[in-house]
Amino acid sequence: GFIFRNGLVANFLEEYYATGNPSPTTAAVLLARAIMELPVGGELPHRIVRPFTAQIEMDEGTWEERDYTAVLASTVEQIGLGFRPFIRSQERDHAFHLLAVTAGPLGIALELPRIRLGLATSQKNFPSAVTGRAVFRSSEPIGYTIDGDMHVAKDGEVILETGPQVELI
Repeated sequence: GFIFRNGLVANFLEEYYATGNPSPTTAAVLLARAIMELPVGGELPHRIVRPFTAQIEMDEGTWEERDYTAVLASTVEQIGLGFRPFIRSQERDHAFHLLAVTAGPLGIALELPRIRLGLATSQKNFPSAVTGRAVFRSSEPIGYTIDGDMHVAKDGEVILETGPQVELI
């Protein structure tokens, strides 16, 4: 896979696929509904922005056990629609850019322009690292998606590591 995502992104995709009608219109309606429900404490935004608790070990160190809104990893810089959150993805051979999100909805919204422009994000709300391996450990199952395919690590452990480099033609 090229892009790993969990937390917020996996939660959104669960809600999206649960509609039984996956389409760009469904995604837009779901997103609009979540945004409209946010100020009034609706259930949908809470299900989507539900944090998970994990410790993440990498080649270069460990991110402490804490609540994460999402953790994403990629070997490619752009995720579509011009958004470039993984600006460090090509920094090192046999490595990927790991990006954690610890901010809530407002903090995420405030960083979106920087992500769209391919600029570095706040290390406080968006810690990042370049690594060849990351191990997620949690006392609860970890839902995640790789390139859009949904998975659940029921034992609370996910291991990401680079494989052989492949040339696409």
